Amino acid sequence: SLPEILIYFIENPRNQDYINYID
Repeated sequence: SLPEILIYFIENPRNQDYINYID
């Protein structure tokens, strides 16, 4: 969900894996 993605990104601002998380 979008909120989960935002939380993940906020908690891992330097983790580029967030791109894969969204995919």
